[in-house]
Order: sequence, then structure tokens, then C-alpha cells
Amino acid sequence: MRRAPFLFVVGVCATLLAGLPAWAQSPADVTLTRIDCGTGATPTDVGRFSDTFAYKDLKLTFWDQITSPTPMQGANVAGFKSWIDEKRKVEPLTADKDVFGDGTVVVLRAPGHTPGHSALLVRLKDTGPFLLTGDAVHFHENYEKDGVPVFNFDRAQTVASIERMKQIVGNVKATVIIQHDLRDIGKLPAFPAAAK
Repeated sequence: MRRAPFLFVVGVCATLLAGLPAWAQSPADVTLTRIDCGTGATPTDVGRFSDTFAYKDLKLTFWDQITSPTPMQGANVAGFKSWIDEKRKVEPLTADKDVFGDGTVVVLRAPGHTPGHSALLVRLKDTGPFLLTGDAVHFHENYEKDGVPVFNFDRAQTVASIERMKQIVGNVKATVIIQHDLRDIGKLPAFPAAAK
């Protein structure tokens, strides 16, 4: 399983939500921050990320993972140990999910890479909305040209999910964050700083 070269963390001020009835809650105080999970040492051929042979001779730096037997240098394994080792409560989703009921964080169904793949729409008070693509796309060329990796679960669902993300981005004027693409690394501040 591949991990993103960086991970985006959504932070929420829980004190806003504690003890208030659902109808009385104000929008969640949401932030985004970037946590470096490690980056590959050399650019890698990405030809297998297109089932139409679209990326001939294109090499990009991304891929390495924090869960490999020997994590690469710079990977923050300790920071993810509890998430890797422990069993966490999981809520299966069959549709989009407005996490706080106020539109600030919405899990978007984006099947194709896997049957249950999701993306995340986060609306920040000061800097505006961000769309985190997850593995729906791995780099800008995938996103811009509806590229489908040969290893994806379902081609038609992948293309439909990419098109849906593009429409959402256009409608809400969101900044796209492609976690595997190092060209997006500077769009959000590194931990402990956070975009608000």
C-alpha cells in the first residue's frame, strides 16, 4: 500500500461542539496542516498510472511509505504508530458525509481507485475551501487529463469521480490538494502551523 508523501490533518476545536444541541451549534473551527510522511529519493517512472499510455517518459518523486519494513529516511513513523497499530472505530459510508453537519468538512464518495475511496472537502474560514483528492488522482497530470492507473479498481468510476471533483472545485472555488504530488506541498503550512 502506498502512502502520500505528505498528509493533511484536519483539526477541529471540539469545545465549540461540546454540550450544544445540534440546532444550536455554530460552524466548527476547522484548520488544515501538513505532516511530512516521507518522500522518495529519486523520481520514478509513472507510466503505470495511465491505462492509455499517457505518461511516456514522465518521472515524478512521490511513493515511499511509512508502513514498509524499512521506512525511508525522513518518514515520521512514530507520529503514525497509534494509527498503524491500533484498531480504530470505522463508520462505513455509502454516500457523502457532512462530518459536523455544517458543511465545513464533507467526506465525498469518490470510488474508482478502490470501491470505497473518498475525497475530502474542507471549508476554512479564512483561506477558503480545499479539496483533498486522496488516491483518486496521484499527480496533476492524472487530474487534468482524467488519467486512470492500470491498478485502479474501476475505470468508469475513476473518471466519474475525477469529473465530479472538478465540478465541485469549480462550483465552490476550492484549492485542489493532490497529496502524492510534491508540487502541492506548499499549498498548506507544515505542522505545527495550520491554515485557518
